[in-house]
Amino acid sequence: MHTKFKWTRRTPWTLLAVLALSGCLGNNDDTPQAGDRTNPNEGPSGGEFVDSTGLQCALSDPNLLIGEGLDSPSVIQAITPAQTPDNSAQPSTGLNSGACQNNTDFTMGTGIADITGPAAGSVMMGYESPTHASLGLHTRQFSRAYVLGSPCNGKRLVYVVNDLGMIFHAVRQGVLNKVAADAELAAFYNEQNIMLNATHTHAGPGGYAHFAAFNLFRLGHDEEVYNFIVDGIVLAIRRAHANLQANPEPGRLWVNNGELLNANVNRSASAYDQNPQEERNRTLTQRGESQNVNKEMALLKLRRGDGTPIGQINWFGVHPTTTGNTNPLVSSDNKGWAALAFEKIMGTRYETAPGENTFVAAFAQTDEGDSSPNVFFKDKPFAERGGSVDELKAVEINGSKQLARALTLYRDANQMVRGGVNFAQFHVKMDQVEVTDPVILNSLKHPETLNSAVKKTCTAAMGVSFGAGAEDGPGPTVEGATCNNRLDPGRLTRDLAALAAGKLPPEVLAGAALCNVSALPFDVVPVGVDLACHAEKPVLFVLGAPLNLSNDTLPFQLFTIGNVAVLGLPWEITTMAGRRIRQTVLEVLEPQGIDQVIISGLSNDYVNYLTTREEYSIQQYEGASVQFGPWTLAAVQQESRRLAMSLASQSQPPAGPPRTVTSNPIPRPPYIPFDQAPGAAFGDVLAQPAPKVAAGNTVTVQFQSAHPRNMKTRGLAIVEVEKLDANGQWQSFTHDRSPELLFRWQPFDPTPYLSPVPLPGFVSTALAEWKIPANTPAGQYRIRHRGVAVPAGSPQAFEGVSQAFEVTATGATCSDGRTL
Repeated sequence: MHTKFKWTRRTPWTLLAVLALSGCLGNNDDTPQAGDRTNPNEGPSGGEFVDSTGLQCALSDPNLLIGEGLDSPSVIQAITPAQTPDNSAQPSTGLNSGACQNNTDFTMGTGIADITGPAAGSVMMGYESPTHASLGLHTRQFSRAYVLGSPCNGKRLVYVVNDLGMIFHAVRQGVLNKVAADAELAAFYNEQNIMLNATHTHAGPGGYAHFAAFNLFRLGHDEEVYNFIVDGIVLAIRRAHANLQANPEPGRLWVNNGELLNANVNRSASAYDQNPQEERNRTLTQRGESQNVNKEMALLKLRRGDGTPIGQINWFGVHPTTTGNTNPLVSSDNKGWAALAFEKIMGTRYETAPGENTFVAAFAQTDEGDSSPNVFFKDKPFAERGGSVDELKAVEINGSKQLARALTLYRDANQMVRGGVNFAQFHVKMDQVEVTDPVILNSLKHPETLNSAVKKTCTAAMGVSFGAGAEDGPGPTVEGATCNNRLDPGRLTRDLAALAAGKLPPEVLAGAALCNVSALPFDVVPVGVDLACHAEKPVLFVLGAPLNLSNDTLPFQLFTIGNVAVLGLPWEITTMAGRRIRQTVLEVLEPQGIDQVIISGLSNDYVNYLTTREEYSIQQYEGASVQFGPWTLAAVQQESRRLAMSLASQSQPPAGPPRTVTSNPIPRPPYIPFDQAPGAAFGDVLAQPAPKVAAGNTVTVQFQSAHPRNMKTRGLAIVEVEKLDANGQWQSFTHDRSPELLFRWQPFDPTPYLSPVPLPGFVSTALAEWKIPANTPAGQYRIRHRGVAVPAGSPQAFEGVSQAFEVTATGATCSDGRTL
């Protein structure tokens, strides 16, 4: 949040954080010190953390040093003491006034549920590649729900973070319908106060949209995936609601902010550099360089009145694209890795009795549009872009950085959230917005060459450079094809260079036809659609009316949690676009006692990217993926400002169109099970583990198996490590939610994973791969595999168990072999 420096109520803590943590995790001496304690219920040993050794290991992880020096902290201007405000004071009028003035009592509940769906046999959501199909499991996907209420005004809200590629309109519609049908939930929650956020992993089952644009490469709509996701989100909400109802006593919320360096990079720097120099100069590093990607992590900490910690939500803008478009394993990627690691340190229980406390740690998404985790993509070969040629190791590298920063922000959080809970939401017909708000118009600083007398949004369409993909997952063509200088002879030169690089040449085609499709002698544009509105964008295909391949009636949602605002928008928002939106909303809400605006991107729906007008003009991948044309950001600022003003005045949200209702999407071909196991029984062990292995090594076991789509039990491990206890009983030791235990499905014929219809006589095996942490205790272990076979007719559940094997201890303190 560095659009321009402004003193806010959190400024003193930001300054202290910069001074105390100027290395921003570059220094591995980040262990908790007694003098740093700010939590009254936390002792010098870090009493909030169940696994204090795991905490120490996480904060001294050598992964934190990978890429050290790539970034420099942002410049914070000096503040004189005379400018210091009274942190405890809030306005006597407005949102946080009356009974909510300086309120610190919040009711709260957390809930978590598995939303993984089929572990194999789906084309994944994120990369537009029909061959990016799943063949196993790296980590499970979860829905993490938080219910927050303020007794001072009797209001509640629900914020749900989901390990998904996107939250599509269909998912939100399904969740809202099920909540409305549940009498207990419907009494408290509806579309006004439920916000759904996606982390944006690119490695989860796809096909769960209703609009065809997002199902095309997934062979159609996959109802099984859709239902598993929707039901799981609702289950997480029910659990959070039950947790609050069982624990109605007020607790406290804390907020903390700090920079995380060397964990993200602007993958579209050339577009960012189109923004005005004066605007870019507002956010510089200590080295005098432009800070061209958001480095700030914001964290909200939840703790009950008796000191019991129950959760945290943090927001940091980075793509979960550490796994690439050839990764075959379902994965929640870097954010999911960090969430699971945080929850392990906190002793999270994933299945609890209704109402019981369990710690839920969400790593939510914010303005990640041009932010990549692959910090070496310019300097190293593509395979090493994330810091390792092993992309699962690269997930760990980036995840460990997010984890460590979140742990320190959580540990040191001491700014109490003050005020009440409020919310507002409305829908906007995004292809019909004209920007007329003088505040927004006066804020525009683009060059006159990019101006237009009337600033309106367009029928949704994607540009040619959408086909180029981003640097994290390049596509078949190249970025930068525009409608500028159509007769430029350099177009042919660039096309020849693209051909030489094995890419489709877009420039000549764009200039000759796609920038001028309305004038072609044959009908290629739907009647009534004006594509000239898209300015520099050569249109590759139309998504909007009358084709209606994507939603154009979009939700805008705004929460205030005391002095913190969370704005939910359905776009992937670039860094500078995010700065402008935050400033627009903060200027409205700051007089109400709000000192921080957090953008919750990829929330409640999904319509690709949101860039500035200047970034749009050169049509990189992100600009070409702005569906509604060059003035979309100005329109979003205008509508967000309208929403903020309605909330500030505590009036009804602006009138807008009703929420879109969709049904009957084009389905994918049906899955027809026909599992076979010639010469063996389902679950038979085909390859046993070695009888003895030292911790720090890998054990594999192969089982006769069946198609994973047959197994529909939520949360039940497909593969699981068990340990023999002192009483001679086998106990679960490692669940397949853990990134150290991989499940790889091995069909004997590789084609069925691309087709939903297996061949007759279909045979498959399963490989369990346990990368044994170096600090695993000595003992006897075994690996169990579960599945369901459908050879012909009714499903048959089966299990297989390996022989026991001995793990010898290494004496290591940490999972990577270090001894502290």
